[in-house]
Amino acid sequence: MAAYDGPLAKILAHAQNGDIGAQLALGKIYQFGKGVIANLDQALEWFESAAAQDSAEARYHLGVIHSMGQSSSLNYPKALKYYRLAAGQGHAQAQYNLGVMYGAGHGIGKDKIAAYALFKVSRQNGNTKQLDPSASADEMKQIDALVSEMQKPGNLLNALEQRQQQYQKQKMAMAAMKWQNHASTNAIKRKRSGGISPFFKTAFFLSIAIWLLWPPSSKGPLPQQTGSIVNRDAAQQASFDSQCIGPAITDPNAYVQAQEEAAEEGYTINRTLRCIDRPSYESVQAEKVAFAKRQAQQQAEQRQRLADAGQSQLTLARLGFQTAIQIKDANPAPLPNPPAELFIRSDYQGAKKNWLPAFITPDPHDGQRHAAIIWLTGGDSNSLGDFWTPGPDSNDQSVRAFRDAGIVMYFPTLRGGNGDANGKELFLGEVDDVLAAAAQLAKSDYVDPKRIYLGGHSTGGTLALLVAEIQNPFKAVFAFGPVDQIDRYPPSLFPVPISDYGERELKLRSPIHWLTGIRNPAYLIEGMSGSNNSAALDAMCEPPLNPMLHCVRVQHADHFSVLHKVNQRLAAKILIDNVVALSLTDEEFNQ
Repeated sequence: MAAYDGPLAKILAHAQNGDIGAQLALGKIYQFGKGVIANLDQALEWFESAAAQDSAEARYHLGVIHSMGQSSSLNYPKALKYYRLAAGQGHAQAQYNLGVMYGAGHGIGKDKIAAYALFKVSRQNGNTKQLDPSASADEMKQIDALVSEMQKPGNLLNALEQRQQQYQKQKMAMAAMKWQNHASTNAIKRKRSGGISPFFKTAFFLSIAIWLLWPPSSKGPLPQQTGSIVNRDAAQQASFDSQCIGPAITDPNAYVQAQEEAAEEGYTINRTLRCIDRPSYESVQAEKVAFAKRQAQQQAEQRQRLADAGQSQLTLARLGFQTAIQIKDANPAPLPNPPAELFIRSDYQGAKKNWLPAFITPDPHDGQRHAAIIWLTGGDSNSLGDFWTPGPDSNDQSVRAFRDAGIVMYFPTLRGGNGDANGKELFLGEVDDVLAAAAQLAKSDYVDPKRIYLGGHSTGGTLALLVAEIQNPFKAVFAFGPVDQIDRYPPSLFPVPISDYGERELKLRSPIHWLTGIRNPAYLIEGMSGSNNSAALDAMCEPPLNPMLHCVRVQHADHFSVLHKVNQRLAAKILIDNVVALSLTDEEFNQ
């Protein structure tokens, strides 16, 4: 490891001597790139050193890295391992995150009861995150019973393990019941329709014929049942359990249905015991695990190729991720119709290969290539309304300063906006759409592809910053009033409870985690008076994490009036940026 000067060298010395606090500090420094270039391999090394000394905090951070796709390979089994260990030690946030994994089925069977029980225990241990379960009265009884078991000293992990075993048995019993009910329903339908369909006649009689022709020694009688309890002695039960998954299927019609469903899944029915054949079932499950491992390996290799090519951490973290958030407007805003002398259509092909409307300044027909800026509106950044009518200096959402200066402007709609058939992903897939819009703008005959800028206000500023963090083909990015984490937004701006969707959904949309990935100049700009997002600005700007990140605090301006005040100067700077490098500082506005 390289030599360090100052306080960091002292932390390193203590960490090398086995000091848990110093090892944790170094892990966080490398995880988040505080004062150094972020290095997850180094972070893992120091967290693992502290975890080996039973540090719950280190185990929690290891779980975070592996569950959020921050390491070279997303590894849910490792994440579960570390979250469990930390949760068993009483770490409230680890208990919460473990609940998220149970709720989402990440690396383990999805289990709503275990998830909400972990959320409740986490809250009782001091976690302030609120997540009230939408559960029935019966489910709440199960949750409370599991919480009671978890709260017994040293019993959290044991209670979870017992719950998992019980839950698996319940699922198997429900599957068998489903088959029985399905067969009964079909029988009723056949009776009402006056007979059995040709398909079921063939399937049923064929299965009976096979059973009758099978050697008697291998058939055996159907197990006798009283209700749902099979009358077997202990030896018979042990033999049955070793060969079967779930209970026996005694109804002949349910047996036929079970065979069909088993064939679809790739396993078989044990003809002798009339049950799901355990070896075939376990073989299918093993193949599913192997397939998941192969997929993880392929993603790891692709992630490594991208890392070797210099891709950002946000690009690597998003690799293979499928968001569960898809929002469609019930009453989408109609596409606006600006005056033709101000803007004309210039549609682009979005990241989903669908064509999305966009508007561009008309060609001035002067034979020159001009500087251009893509602007992302605030509020519903996916949709456009009246984006051309100038507002007052106190809130000019048209950002007319650029247009007045002769800079080409480009206003794109994004997925799900203005009636697009795709769902809004709220700060995730929209990043890819903005990059696609930039590629389209660069093809314009009257735009200088080397002098394209990106700007946005409020939600548009947050989106602009995320774009800069994943890939920055722009000369500079201007993010007015962004937030550091999108859970700061109220439901009117982010209309889904993001905490219900898991930490990774939140993290991939929150700029504060990816600031080290910015490669070209990016300016975070906010007014310091009245209503503003200055707290978010402070969180991202102190301490500075990236020399390409510039923070501009404008006194005597608020979240809205800062737009016109700064954009007038920005427009003038852009016009001469091909001669003098663009720069923007606090002092220009606060003299």
